[in-house]
Parts: sequence; C-alpha cells; structure tokens
Amino acid sequence: MSVTNRTCTCGAVYRRTESLAASREIESFECVTCGVTMESWNSAWVASYRLIVGPVRKPEGG
Repeated sequence: MSVTNRTCTCGAVYRRTESLAASREIESFECVTCGVTMESWNSAWVASYRLIVGPVRKPEGG
C-alpha cells in the first residue's frame, strides 16, 4: 500500500492511499470542497482519499 498527501487547487489536503483491489475498477475522485476531479483510474490499483486539512480561506473585508 502506498500513502501520500495530495493538495487540490482549492487548497484542501487529502491523504491518498492506494491498494490492490480484487478486480479492475473504473472510478474517479472529486474534491469534496470544490468538486474538481483530482484523479481518475481504470486499474486494479485503487486510490482512496481522506480529507486531512480544509482549504484556507482569506478573511473578508478590509
């Protein structure tokens, strides 16, 4: 199993793990914060994402 961190363009940080499934899977992962597709796969190696840090928002106003 492989473990890495991935950062979305919105700033959200995910822990990504990769494991071998019993059969080939066609799937994708979209950021839960902004909806951007971060990864697509068509393989027996399947990714799993867990949000570890939400995006940083700039304070409103002056």
